[in-house]
Amino acid sequence: MGWPGLPSHFDLMRARIWLAIIAVASVAVLVGLHLGMSYLELGWCDDRHDLPGACRVVRAPVDWFKTRVMGMPDEASCATPLHQLRDRGARVWITDGAFLPDGGALLAARFAMKRGAVPQKLARLLADGRPDEDFEPGRECAPAFRLFRPLAEGVVALIGGAPDASDDLTRLTLVERDGTTTVQRPRGVCGVASGNIRDAALEARGSLLLAGTFESGSDNPVLARLDRDGRCITPFEPPGEPIVPEAIAGVMTDGRVALRLRPPQELPLMRYLGDGGIDVPYSAQLQLTLREAGVPFPLDAQVAADGSAVLTFQDGLGSPTLLLVDPSGQARNGIPVDRGAFDRRIGEVRPLPDGSVLLTVDGRSRATAETLSVPPARLWRLMPDGTVDAGFAENTKAIGAGAGEIRVLDIAKDGQMLVLALWYGRPPRGYTWPWPIQSEVYVLDRNGRRLTAFAAPPF
Repeated sequence: MGWPGLPSHFDLMRARIWLAIIAVASVAVLVGLHLGMSYLELGWCDDRHDLPGACRVVRAPVDWFKTRVMGMPDEASCATPLHQLRDRGARVWITDGAFLPDGGALLAARFAMKRGAVPQKLARLLADGRPDEDFEPGRECAPAFRLFRPLAEGVVALIGGAPDASDDLTRLTLVERDGTTTVQRPRGVCGVASGNIRDAALEARGSLLLAGTFESGSDNPVLARLDRDGRCITPFEPPGEPIVPEAIAGVMTDGRVALRLRPPQELPLMRYLGDGGIDVPYSAQLQLTLREAGVPFPLDAQVAADGSAVLTFQDGLGSPTLLLVDPSGQARNGIPVDRGAFDRRIGEVRPLPDGSVLLTVDGRSRATAETLSVPPARLWRLMPDGTVDAGFAENTKAIGAGAGEIRVLDIAKDGQMLVLALWYGRPPRGYTWPWPIQSEVYVLDRNGRRLTAFAAPPF
């Protein structure tokens, strides 16, 4: 019966049961936040197709519980040089890069501290690969830009981002080779946009091309020209039906521009002539080529300066994974290149001026990239006749030995390549995707040999 004024044995038991329920529920909520927010921060960025560039971020689990459930990195971590972050327990991976005129490179990276957020940083490497400690933009976190696009002479265009790390896809930031930055707010027809700026490229005349879905005007243009004074004009013919460009697939030497489109459009590429009109015969021939090859909508399409294109497709029985197209839109030399030619997953492709194609191959699933035990990545060159350059493959065999992914970040005019290698680690229990444990950057000559004079530290 218990003492007067004290809770009975039944009341104590009931209180214990409620405390246990509350404790279990609290743990479940925290675990759900931990897993859910990690996926939101890192998983969606690589999977969403409504943002330009898709950040090129691999999924990397973040251990939020070492400090607190949510929070941004402190100012000290943002001020830490990129090459020192790994020594402080951060998970760092390079995402983009561009050559500088002096032989150095400008790099963009993301890093995950033990707080859950994944900021971006910029870093400059000198001609010998050493990090430039005096690079002013590298002393803080960069805005959360969505696209890193090398232009010319070391100038880089960043699309999106704001000082508060929010998305602003009307914001175009130009980073000069000395580290000074200029924020462009396009005026005129590009001043108001529904889909905002999705990509940028440099024309031979020095003006910038912007791809987007712009509201101003009744015709909804998808390609515009940004002059040096920030005024945006659209001398390009609007398409017959509303479309959303994915990226600028290539700018040709004669002024033609190729846009890579997104489904549900029927064609992967739309080409503008030098006078701004749409190249209708090219679209008709490309449509016929795809129908005859029996291929689905490609995952990617890149166009060389002469107008030739390379299209990559999802792996599938009976379907080619690579299709080479000449400047007229016909399949080049009767090739498509079948999967059996490589027996590997085709990753990134880069058409070269001589008609050859740089491509990376590995064993990961293109759809999810979640397989952990995969063959090491390789960098190969496909000759114009569809054969693999054996000498180039041998020279690049030792590049990033054991890396899970190799990417070509930039190609200089003399043929030198800025190459990134990523190594993945097995994630902690509870995660099903790999996360990067190390990034390395190399410079290769046009034949695939590594330049020993450029020795960048691992990140």
